[in-house]
Amino acid sequence: MGKWWYVRHFLGRLVPEYDYVLAVDSDLGFDFSLDDYFDSMARYGVAVSQPATVDPWTWAWGRQTYGGPLEGRGFPEGDFTGRWTTYVECGPWSAYSAEAFACLRPLILAPATTGYGLDMVSCLGIAARCGYDPHKTCAVLYNFRMEHHDSKEASKQAAFLERANAESRLYWEATGDFYADVPSTFTGEVF
Repeated sequence: MGKWWYVRHFLGRLVPEYDYVLAVDSDLGFDFSLDDYFDSMARYGVAVSQPATVDPWTWAWGRQTYGGPLEGRGFPEGDFTGRWTTYVECGPWSAYSAEAFACLRPLILAPATTGYGLDMVSCLGIAARCGYDPHKTCAVLYNFRMEHHDSKEASKQAAFLERANAESRLYWEATGDFYADVPSTFTGEVF
């Protein structure tokens, strides 16, 4: 079973005891205070977030990457903390306010194990379910940086890619209406 199966089945009971939920992969490195990170989420009213990645090859539209060959593409100049987005990757790191996680949990499909597809629908799904502004629900916090060592432990499992592709299709079929009235803009304003 993958991380998201456990999140769906076991984490819901614990959430009322906390202000934030953090879902991380085992091959992640970071060197910052979690208190500072969650304080930034609270200060700017961010419901779902992830740090910028230091990996220059990050595929997620190049918007989360800090440094490397993608620097300068889509990054504003000056002092800023983050950027609003409609996409936050479910792995290697995703952080949720307790309220946002309560909105996300029913969106996690029962057979889900990989998280593939969930990250494509989670920001707008949470906004639709809980009444958030769809363009100010999720953010990448650039002042915090993580390194994904990308050990590919999950993808080494038998039939992983088949499961991942099937889950992606299920998420799109189950939640396509979230995108009906909201243009999916992957870069928003900075804060």
